[in-house]
Amino acid sequence: MSSQFDFEGVYDKNKRYIVNNWSDEDFTQEFGAENIYNGDKLIESSPAYSVTIKPGEIRELSQFEAYLFVKHFVDREMYKVAAKLTDKKEIEKAEMGVNNAEARKPYEDKTIQEVKAGESTPFMDKIRAEIRAEEIAKMKSTDVNLPVDEKLIDKRTKEYKEKMKTQTTSVGAEEFAGVK
Repeated sequence: MSSQFDFEGVYDKNKRYIVNNWSDEDFTQEFGAENIYNGDKLIESSPAYSVTIKPGEIRELSQFEAYLFVKHFVDREMYKVAAKLTDKKEIEKAEMGVNNAEARKPYEDKTIQEVKAGESTPFMDKIRAEIRAEEIAKMKSTDVNLPVDEKLIDKRTKEYKEKMKTQTTSVGAEEFAGVK
């Protein structure tokens, strides 16, 4: 496979990435599989651990996990596109695209983004909104009945976003190549 995520070398354990399952199906990636053989015959294979990301879900992963996730996720999605085609030449072209870095790039770009300190991204904004909603729900459901001033939270969120606009570059939809 030819991908911007083909990697030889040492992964940076401090680099973090946001991965986005933009498909309509769960995706599970297994890591650290242990294979048990009897001679040349594979008897059993079990992953050390796996990560499942549901449709529309965004998850932060290490560099190693993110790269492996993206490679396999994009393979699946590109083969799904090819399976929907009817013309034999178009199917062959689409399946060959799985091994073409240029054809893969739009899929990969909308699946992964590096987390960098001080930068705002569409992925991070979505995560912040989800966390905010969860925190408000928790505060409303506590026995303590702490007062929740949603107007103040909205005001502070707006102030923060304004502050971030001056510190970061906004990301437009065109960056994600418009692949559906």
